[in-house]
Amino acid sequence: LDGLEQAARAASEHSEAQLEDVLDSIGEAFHAYDRDWRVIRLNRDARARWRESNVDPDAAIGQSLWTVFPSLAGTPFELFLRRAMDERKPARFLERDLFHDKWLDVRVVPTAEGVAAYVSDVTDRVVADQQRDLLLRVGELVSQSLDPARTLDAIARAALPEFADYTMVDL
Repeated sequence: LDGLEQAARAASEHSEAQLEDVLDSIGEAFHAYDRDWRVIRLNRDARARWRESNVDPDAAIGQSLWTVFPSLAGTPFELFLRRAMDERKPARFLERDLFHDKWLDVRVVPTAEGVAAYVSDVTDRVVADQQRDLLLRVGELVSQSLDPARTLDAIARAALPEFADYTMVDL
């Protein structure tokens, strides 16, 4: 019996190592939570993100997500995670990272144990889209008026939401 237990333990450890290797290779931060919102698994990318947020991922395993990150309360992250858990339907959303200056693409899927979230940093894509949209808008504004002061004012107003809280144009 002792030999069977050792073989079973070795097979279990091998399966766990294979699963960890697969999750670490997916190129996204992977988070798994049980139905009570306890953190049950994080891959390498998720662990790195949590460390960047000054959270020890090893200490967080077994704790409630809402205890580890109370600032998630009332955010789209909470809304979509809870909806996926409650309705048992996948969800996907794009949202700014609460802790870093990044845009995140978050996919949440129900699992037998709870939910899993796959998180990708899509900041470069979002910024490129915003810049393209701004350039298109500026092109439209330039073609609408020959008055330089009016055109610069319109361009400043168009750019304001993208880059600053206020702007001043002095001609």
